[in-house]
Amino acid sequence: MTGNLPAPGTLSFLIVGTSRSGTTLVQRLCSELPGVWVPAETHFWALADRSRYRYDFPLRGADRSAMVNWAVKELDEKTLGVNSGDILRETRVRDRRIGLFHVFESMVAAMSPPALVLGEKTPGHIAYWEHLTQAQPHLKLVAVVRDPRAVYRSHLGVPWGERDAYSLAERWLLHQRSIQDAERILGPQRCLVARYEDIVADTAPYQEHLAHFLEVPYEPQPLDDDLVARYPLFAERESWKTGAMGAVTTDRVATWKGELTDEDRAIIEHTCGDMMADYGYEPSSTAPVPAPSEDSRLRIDAYRHWYATVAALSDLPLY
Repeated sequence: MTGNLPAPGTLSFLIVGTSRSGTTLVQRLCSELPGVWVPAETHFWALADRSRYRYDFPLRGADRSAMVNWAVKELDEKTLGVNSGDILRETRVRDRRIGLFHVFESMVAAMSPPALVLGEKTPGHIAYWEHLTQAQPHLKLVAVVRDPRAVYRSHLGVPWGERDAYSLAERWLLHQRSIQDAERILGPQRCLVARYEDIVADTAPYQEHLAHFLEVPYEPQPLDDDLVARYPLFAERESWKTGAMGAVTTDRVATWKGELTDEDRAIIEHTCGDMMADYGYEPSSTAPVPAPSEDSRLRIDAYRHWYATVAALSDLPLY
């Protein structure tokens, strides 16, 4: 332990990756460590670009209340499990210059019990990793990687999941490139990357590694039911996440082998093959790769454009 932890209420780390990669399990493993909490996903940075055009930053006076009220409404107060008043109280203990990061941090603090080490888990925030870690030199990343074929199979099992193999493969590829960049630039002191398959195969060593990375004792305790009821790790409607709260098994590691078509496997392996090899994921399909449909091309182009636009943002009002 270094003894250099930020003050209580400071956002210390982000859990990122492609959705359905095991980030909820990692959220739970972090929250079982003493003094650590990771509340429900905020999806806060989905609002970042729009907020720049609605409010004057840094937020002062009425703009502070207006922005927080708007953010809570847009993100859904019921899903967050917190109201704008709780968040505004948290902003008052921060710097007078309130920017987007301060609102984000205040939201996480309002959704959490008093904790020394606060984290946030929205997988898609990987797109903003460079902006956030440059602005906050103490901020760490915990990244989770999972076989994209398993990720796609898992998407097919949730109501909001991606149903297009080409589009899912492109998202996975862009996310892994960002994770590899973060690992290279931030180094092992600020970026911890692990494969889902390794986490579920040998959970205790990974959780111990998490404790050292977050600079807390490795003294995991089961989550307290009353605490989780008051500060949930996910919204009640997100029933697909309940499996991450049970016994950790390898049961879902290879289910994709019997559930994906040869065509879908071929598409994913064609798109992600080199990156898959970097993580030790072996190809399995010899089927021909079909040409993407017009809808697939449009979805891929739209996501590439959005991702590149986020990376190129130069005027995010973080402070």
